[in-house]
Amino acid sequence: MEDDEDVLDLVLAYREHLRLRERVLCRQASCHPAWSLLIELLIAQLRKETLSVGTLTRAAGIRNTTALRWIDWLQGRRLIERRPDPQNRLRAFITLSAQGRKVVKAMLVDMVANFDVL
Repeated sequence: MEDDEDVLDLVLAYREHLRLRERVLCRQASCHPAWSLLIELLIAQLRKETLSVGTLTRAAGIRNTTALRWIDWLQGRRLIERRPDPQNRLRAFITLSAQGRKVVKAMLVDMVANFDVL
């Protein structure tokens, strides 16, 4: 990145990606926690791992109370699925739904395409 035009192209591409993420994912002031949760769930899914709520919140670096609100929000939009742990009634597992995977993949593809200016 040598000149101002390259920097401008990069920042404009990033702004477009953020706007797309807001349109697709949420219109709230900050949907960063939701995005962090979705990314961690995709990583877990690709690694064939199962995440409990506690493990997910730690992986995403989000406080439990904040994470729980966003988990409810994401579940309400059918982007994630919550299922009880058959061994422990107090614990639930969170997974990315098929729709959630499509959304995250589309956002990542868009981000990579927009950042191709590097």
